[in-house]
Amino acid sequence: MPDVKDFETEITKLNSAIAEKEQVSVVKRSAADKLRDDMLASDVQLRELKPGDEAFDKIDEAYKETDGLNDEVAQMRAVRDRMYGWASKAGPGKGKEPSTRGGGGVDAPRTRETIGRRFIDSEGYERARSSLGNNKVPVNIQGVPILTREELLDGLRTRAGLDLTSGQAAVTPEFQLIPPVELPVRQPRIIDMIDLQTTDTDAVVWLQQTQRVLAAMPTPSGTNAPQETDAFARQTAMVRRIPVLLTVPKEVLADEARLQGILNKQMMEDTRLSAEYQALLGDGTGENFLGILNTSGIGSSAKAGSDYDLDAIHRGITYVRLNLFEDPDGIGQHPTDLEKIMLQKDNYGRYVFDPSAEQTTIWGFPTVATPVFPEGTGVVANWRMAATMWLREDVVITATDGYTDVPSNTNYFSAGLVAILAQIRAAFAVERPFAICEITSE
Repeated sequence: MPDVKDFETEITKLNSAIAEKEQVSVVKRSAADKLRDDMLASDVQLRELKPGDEAFDKIDEAYKETDGLNDEVAQMRAVRDRMYGWASKAGPGKGKEPSTRGGGGVDAPRTRETIGRRFIDSEGYERARSSLGNNKVPVNIQGVPILTREELLDGLRTRAGLDLTSGQAAVTPEFQLIPPVELPVRQPRIIDMIDLQTTDTDAVVWLQQTQRVLAAMPTPSGTNAPQETDAFARQTAMVRRIPVLLTVPKEVLADEARLQGILNKQMMEDTRLSAEYQALLGDGTGENFLGILNTSGIGSSAKAGSDYDLDAIHRGITYVRLNLFEDPDGIGQHPTDLEKIMLQKDNYGRYVFDPSAEQTTIWGFPTVATPVFPEGTGVVANWRMAATMWLREDVVITATDGYTDVPSNTNYFSAGLVAILAQIRAAFAVERPFAICEITSE
């Protein structure tokens, strides 16, 4: 295995190359910003520009240079971060020495708590499990709290160390290894990108901003300050119930390990996917959210002619910049659409994108790949400024065999089955449609 000094030498070279590219990128970005600002000063209505307009395409090409450099930097950083991990394994201690606190004692292993464990430890489960041998006693486990909404909020916001949807507990810095080692980081999800908050009402009143006008400018003393002219519309988002119902054999209740696996993985993952589907594709009817792709006022960039998918995506990036006056913070696509991009090769048969990168970036922005997106449709957005999901209540689980499946007319008690129900209650709103651009293929 290479010596740690070999890694240190390569890391130093990479850091130097990264710094050089970042400097060039800053210069290119300043030039692109100046072009945009000059057009704004000459009364060009940036918000009215669309892909295909001469001014829009000119700005788009200017930003491509800096974004291309930023993407190269992101890939170089990914290589460097992997080297840090390799160096830690090659160096003294090889990542096995735990840290110590001020008193010099070695930290004890942290006990892992999962949502499945919380359910298993509940009084309702203990009572049901003790009566499983008596087929005359029905199963009825009512409303076991497994996550407070604050815990759910923290779990959905965190990509490393805490992932409540997979039942993993937090790892605090005191329990990390020395020297530093690679920490597992899952790929981002839609739920990571949007703003998450809590609410104590079933009807959330919010304001939808239909355009953003920057009025701030130097103003002499004694002169009225320029007034923002942003347009807002008062809206109300109703809290909706998002339940997930699973059917398991009654024997599973006696198998604690298997039951925990079902709750930690399948049930919470299904709950998350349902929430993401509603946030993206809800049609606003009945109990459905009004999702991002069904909200009026979002931008659109279509792949046309001999365009590469990357060109259409970058036009979406430019759209967000011109309308929000901020950069987007992520790109979402169907996995097959992302695959087409990631498999692109240059004239020498080399992959354009690093296939070993821990996190995929396009034009320097993180990318979400999920089948929740329709194939051929993607979204570029500043997700946190564009949309908000409000969590209303804690996550609870109920289990019972007193249930009848209507389509099949199956009585669960007589069939030896148990229905397990988990649900969240939440509201959702797209507060700034102009911070979103839909990407479509031919």
